[in-house]
Formats: sequence, structure tokens, C-alpha cells
Amino acid sequence: MSLVMERSIDTLKKFVDVINKSQAKNLYKLFRTLTVKGATICLLAHTNKYKDDDGNQIFEGTADLRNDLDELIYLDSHLNPTTKCLEITTRPDKVRAEFEPISYVIDLPNDREVREADAVINILSADDRELLDLIKGAIGEGSVSQKAIIESVSGRTAASTKKIRQLLLRHVRTAHPEFVAKLTGRGRDLEYSLSDPTSGFDDLSVGADVVLNGLPGRIAPSAAAVIPRVGVPPI
Repeated sequence: MSLVMERSIDTLKKFVDVINKSQAKNLYKLFRTLTVKGATICLLAHTNKYKDDDGNQIFEGTADLRNDLDELIYLDSHLNPTTKCLEITTRPDKVRAEFEPISYVIDLPNDREVREADAVINILSADDRELLDLIKGAIGEGSVSQKAIIESVSGRTAASTKKIRQLLLRHVRTAHPEFVAKLTGRGRDLEYSLSDPTSGFDDLSVGADVVLNGLPGRIAPSAAAVIPRVGVPPI
């Protein structure tokens, strides 16, 4: 007979002085002994109050802790002003097992009911979300080249041309893109379209590798979004 243990540590600093290397080492060794026997241990922690250049949360903790973890996963969240629901998406930083991001929706007005989202939700800052909506609007109106999109959006926002271009390219390269870039047949010219969050390639080898402004990206052979299957993330 096997015994599977699950335990959440909230928060770690209540159990040990993480700055004290000797104390922390002994606790981490205990955790490893338990996991070898089949236990799952979740350490809950706050992130740094500051964010990185892309607006993402930053790990706040010691290098020893990060090195000893099997998985380091952020819970990015956004309060949807329309639905009044809290949208949460897992974002991996360090993984040892196969990991697929997954999103959940907490229905705050409906007794905080929790459900899994139909598709992965990209969590953005308020400024990036507004800018992303403008880019989507430009594409919907027929501006499909990078130059045309930037020209259309520039007239409606104070954001710089560089910021608009970076956001556009970032959401082509992400695992769950908002946009799909397609070769036009005119050299390296690209044509952009809105991705379909309900479709994707089962085999991510489909499609051509491309360098977008010096950064690796993906070009879909059709308008289908390059989105891997959504699975339950490991703890």
C-alpha cells in the first residue's frame, strides 16, 4: 500500500529563517526526504513588490531555496472589470517535469466559485492590455503589416513605436499567442492576424522558425495559432 502526502507551507518564513543557511538546509533536506517517499510539498510565498521590464512578477527569496525547488511557478492574476472575475494563470519559471500553463477563473460575485478557463489567459498590466486591444483593433480594421499596425496604433496612444512593436512581437512568440505571423511571399515580409485560442498544432514542429527583430519566433503555415495542448500543471 502506498501513501501519498500533500502539504502546503504558508508561508515558509514562519517555519524557518531562510537567511540562516544552516537552518534552511536542514529543512530542505527534510522536504526532500518526504518527496522521495511520495509527498508533495507546496511552498507559498510573496513575490517582490517590483516587476521586471515585461511587467512580470519577480521571485523574492534566496538562491539556495530556488536551487532546491523542483518547480517554481508564478500565479499571475487580473481582475476582469467586465465580468468582475479574478483571472489567474500559472507561469513557469523553473520546471523539471512537463508543464503546460493553465488558467482559472474565480467568480467573485458568485460566491467565489472557481472553474478552469476554456483557454489560457494572458495576464497583462493595465497599460499593456489597453495597448494590446488597440493592436487587435488595428488588425481587425485591416492593418496587417507591422508598419501599418504601428501607424494605426500610434495615432491612438502615447506609447512609443518601440513599445508597440515589442508588444506585437512578444505576443507572437509566446506559447499562447494573441497574434499569428505569416509569410507574405515577399521576401521576409510578415502579415499578422488574430490567433484562434480554441485551435492549435498538436505537433509544434509544424511551422517555420524565424527571427523577429533578432529574437526567435514562430511562423504558422496558416492562420492557426501555435498553441500546445493545455494540461494540468505538476506541483
